Amino acid sequence: MNSTYSIIHELIFTLSGFDSGLFKFENGIYEINGALPLTPGENKLIEKVLKIATNYRRLKNFTEDNCNPIYSQSTHRYGTNTKVYFLALCSGIEEVLEPYRKAIVQLENEILLDPSKSIMFVLQITEEYTVLLHLLNYAVDQIELKGNDLNWCHIMEILQSSPCVRSHNSEVAFKRIQKRCHSIFLKQLSVWLIYGELFDREQFFITKDQREDIPGEVEMVHINSVANMYTAYSVFKMNPSQLPSYIPSSLALDILYIGQTVVMIKQKPSNAKSLYEHDEHQDFDIWSGKEKDYLSELREIEDGDTFQIERLKLLVKSMRQHLTNVLWNVAVKDADLLSEIKTVKDLLLLGRGEIVSEFIKMANPILKQPPNTSRLRAAQKSLKEAICSVSTRDEVLLNKFIMYFQLDCDLTGWDCIALKFQVKWPLHLLFTEDMLGKYNSVFRLLLKVRRAQSNLLEVWKRQMEDKKIRGCEANTQLGQLRRNFQFVIDNLHHYLQFDVIEVQFSQLIKSIKETDSFEEIKNFHCLAIANILTQAFLQTALKQEGLVQSQHAVMNCLQTFLDMNFEFCEFAMLAIEGVQQPSNGIESKLCELEHNFMSQVGVLKNMLTIVQCQTSALALSQLLLRLDVNDWLKKNVIS
Repeated sequence: MNSTYSIIHELIFTLSGFDSGLFKFENGIYEINGALPLTPGENKLIEKVLKIATNYRRLKNFTEDNCNPIYSQSTHRYGTNTKVYFLALCSGIEEVLEPYRKAIVQLENEILLDPSKSIMFVLQITEEYTVLLHLLNYAVDQIELKGNDLNWCHIMEILQSSPCVRSHNSEVAFKRIQKRCHSIFLKQLSVWLIYGELFDREQFFITKDQREDIPGEVEMVHINSVANMYTAYSVFKMNPSQLPSYIPSSLALDILYIGQTVVMIKQKPSNAKSLYEHDEHQDFDIWSGKEKDYLSELREIEDGDTFQIERLKLLVKSMRQHLTNVLWNVAVKDADLLSEIKTVKDLLLLGRGEIVSEFIKMANPILKQPPNTSRLRAAQKSLKEAICSVSTRDEVLLNKFIMYFQLDCDLTGWDCIALKFQVKWPLHLLFTEDMLGKYNSVFRLLLKVRRAQSNLLEVWKRQMEDKKIRGCEANTQLGQLRRNFQFVIDNLHHYLQFDVIEVQFSQLIKSIKETDSFEEIKNFHCLAIANILTQAFLQTALKQEGLVQSQHAVMNCLQTFLDMNFEFCEFAMLAIEGVQQPSNGIESKLCELEHNFMSQVGVLKNMLTIVQCQTSALALSQLLLRLDVNDWLKKNVIS
């Protein structure tokens, strides 16, 4: 009995995670140190007890290694960005092992009271922890396998997806550990959602760009592009590798958006008004006093026994809706969104035709040459002079738009010209750099059409002057070809400017007036510009591959036709002035231009018909009807 009692005493010491004289922890397991005076059956029982002791000892070593900041070597073995979650994991393991430790203490007391207890009794007391200790060790093994690649997301996934064969005790224990880790996550989430701050940017699925931090306040008076006011939405991004699988990406994107919006609002320019600021020195109340309610809800989610994903979804949805309503008030009322849209349409989409006409006259000698810095400055000056010549009250246009050359090319300045514009905060969320690029694509196309009209007008004026001198039209063939070009280009301009742009912007303004959601405004704006690009044959990102090819074909055809018009106008001016000699050379060139015109119009008609069949666009049908008035197409095309 004495030998059995001593062995049991040594077993209890071993079950507490220590070495003893009879049992040594070597190579990650407890082994019997020498032969024991026991029966084979008792030896089998001891082996089972030692397996339990081994699992506990490994967990004990793991938590001690990673919880003690002085002796811990975890930063050398695992990812350096998991410290907080490692501590939460280890403290959770320590918590769920506490009942086991108490059971060992109770076992020791019972053995002291009754030395006759057998090894079987020891196994009976400790066996209920077999499954828990095994599963915890399995989780630890998975963590250790990750090594330096380990991040907090791996920890959460491992805890979530441990083997499903669990006892009730192990199920409860794992939920407690998960709760510890989720508590850290929800604290990070609270700070991000309410304040737009990253508690630990390396242990969260939202990260910040590694570039230098951008100043917290952006002054509108110093802005030279939309990008300067878009910092909050460009420096933060979602890192999918840090997102646990049980958190939907849609929820993660909503969380990202909320924090970005909070940061953006906190960075608002000092000179931007706010509907909610009665005192100019008072901070903008982003949450309108609701932040306490949101924080309270987040704490309740944190205190729950399980991770309440559905409850979190509802909370995030509510917070997002609140922010979009706040942004609607600021954008529509404070920033006067409708006025800003009109201003952008007036210049970028050539809504103010009188300004465009003056600008083309002034800037054509400059922009028909290859782009450079001096020509850019001269063109910018021409734009300002054109605005002033039309109305001295258009100071908004003077101060809002800045010209630049968007593309590095060997073509003319007209092919590279673009405008960037300053918008009131927070309208930079609508007029992003990507959106600005789309506006400028339409801007260059419209400019080319207006230049074609302007050139034809100059030819007509010169013809009228020549007719007045001669008493009759010198070259009726030239006049007829000019009228044919004019007919097509005028209809094309009417289609783009009125059937497409005016219709889409009228619908956009109507939709803005009918909603109180900033998110919907963004969607309406994106839809309007997408429709304009599609109907102007500039869209390159369509789902229908055949339609993309047709769009490209139409645009190439239009560009060729407009270039033909420029060639014709240049030739016509020389012919009228008598530079082109002899007369048979003029007639030969005119015949060539006329043939090319008829051929190209035929190709254009076929391309437009194909696109119209693919899209059933009403505006495009109207264009085809206008072009074919009185069977004009049949008389003036080569099929």
